Amino acid sequence: MSQPESPPALVLNHGLTFTELFTPEGLQRIDSLFLSRLRERDAKVHDTLLAWRSGQENLTPLQLSELLLACGPVLNDFIANLFNIREALEGGTARPEMERRYAPARATGNPITVRPQGGAVQVLAAEGFGNTGPASTQQGTGFGRWRESRWATVIARPIDAGPDLAPLRPGVRTYLAVAVWDGAAGHTGSRKMRSGWIPLVLEAP
Repeated sequence: MSQPESPPALVLNHGLTFTELFTPEGLQRIDSLFLSRLRERDAKVHDTLLAWRSGQENLTPLQLSELLLACGPVLNDFIANLFNIREALEGGTARPEMERRYAPARATGNPITVRPQGGAVQVLAAEGFGNTGPASTQQGTGFGRWRESRWATVIARPIDAGPDLAPLRPGVRTYLAVAVWDGAAGHTGSRKMRSGWIPLVLEAP
């Protein structure tokens, strides 16, 4: 009886071994390799990251979020190269299978799963129940801060925010509502806390 073939050994790039992933020296080497890749791709982001790490530069929550988002694509590329998994990340057979198992909403094309680009706010539009989706123009910005057991959130949008959203006019009354999901309370989907309609009138500049 023939022996079953052994699976191919996993090999890391850059001359690294899997043992080094569990040592401080190996992690420092990986960090140095990532920083080199980041400097090649975006020297400004690289310098900002080092300044924040060393405490030489204080970043607001929004600035820190933008920094991490800027580093994300470079980190994804670096990890794909380090572990030789670029094919899986770029649409091989492994990625769809993983998404079907662990991210079914994204795998089925649910538009709500689209990640905001360049910030923490995703602008959505709807004309009725069950048809919410990303607005054609994404011009919202904002950030949240947790302090003393409370969230403080700031969201900003232009007066004219694109064809999907109603324009805001000084002196003209409109309305807004607020919905809050508390994961610890089991809130998900339509299960949430929401306000009634709140009158909103912009003051003239």
